[in-house]
Amino acid sequence: MEVVEGGFLLKSRVLFFDSCIYHSNNYQFLSKDLESLGRLLKADQATLLFTTITVLEIKRHLREQASQAASAVQSLQQKGKVLRNLPNFASSVMFDSVHVSDLARELINRFEKFLETPNVEVVSVNTVSADYIFNNYFEIRPPFSVKKPDEFRDAFVLEALKDYAQENSTRIHVVSTDSDMKEFCSE
Repeated sequence: MEVVEGGFLLKSRVLFFDSCIYHSNNYQFLSKDLESLGRLLKADQATLLFTTITVLEIKRHLREQASQAASAVQSLQQKGKVLRNLPNFASSVMFDSVHVSDLARELINRFEKFLETPNVEVVSVNTVSADYIFNNYFEIRPPFSVKKPDEFRDAFVLEALKDYAQENSTRIHVVSTDSDMKEFCSE
């Protein structure tokens, strides 16, 4: 990758973001930094890849976070109910009931809407060889390591991306904070 004034020159328009990137952006697919990515996708300036595993992982995280958020709201409502005696809080949405299923459904719907953005593709992991993954596991090859031996999700994701890159004769920029993913990609 070549450094350009103020940034990097991408050698490919094809990108993959590990789920940790979405997590660090608070899953705000339709706003903030991810909204900027959406504009690039709509302008046909980039292609964003997900894998079936990444989609399922993000949905699981959204359901978990919806549950945590609902619990926090309910706790706030209980501990702060005295505020309803004040005019500014009497009709506040802060005291509306929240349901985990409604929150999760809305968060997942927003994610699925993002997946419908032009130039977003979901890559299946069905073609990845389990034998190959287990061989890498037992040989402790990236993304597996002594410190992180159970990287099966990443292993399937990375192999699916490698297959996609080879089938489409393209380079994929993998964005992650995971050092094992970086090591895999450098090979």
